[in-house]
Amino acid sequence: MGHMVVVASCSLNQWALDWVGNVERIIKSIQLAKEAGARLRVGPELEITGYGASISPRTKPSVLW
Repeated sequence: MGHMVVVASCSLNQWALDWVGNVERIIKSIQLAKEAGARLRVGPELEITGYGASISPRTKPSVLW
């Protein structure tokens, strides 16, 4: 029989280009996952940068300078 693994799936409130804040939230979620007994913690792609469609180069600017 196989081994059981606890997986923590995280979806955090990340902000585009908030490198420090995003990393702090990721570290906190890792700590919480470990406390809950998780052996693996997964999050979305681009979790550190918080990159979103609103800052995509293909998106038209909402404010014209």
